[in-house]
Amino acid sequence: MTITITNFVGYLADMGITVSGDGDKLNLEGRTAALTPEIVAWLKTHKPAVLAMLRIRQSPVRRFVSLNGEAEAYSAHTLDSAYWREI
Repeated sequence: MTITITNFVGYLADMGITVSGDGDKLNLEGRTAALTPEIVAWLKTHKPAVLAMLRIRQSPVRRFVSLNGEAEAYSAHTLDSAYWREI
């Protein structure tokens, strides 16, 4: 099985460890005594990717449709309600 960032964060959650990001810092809370040197090394190696994934989770992409229903758009930001409505 290929290890992905999402799989790994889920694996940590199953161990009782919550991963969050704050700027360029990773925060680990919970059963951190369960962290092995291999897990810590993996997190250090993949820290930029983990932080990027956590940022995306905080600002999920939403789907919008034009008011006349002729166009769709996807954005992590709210689009102008004069032209778009979220669906």
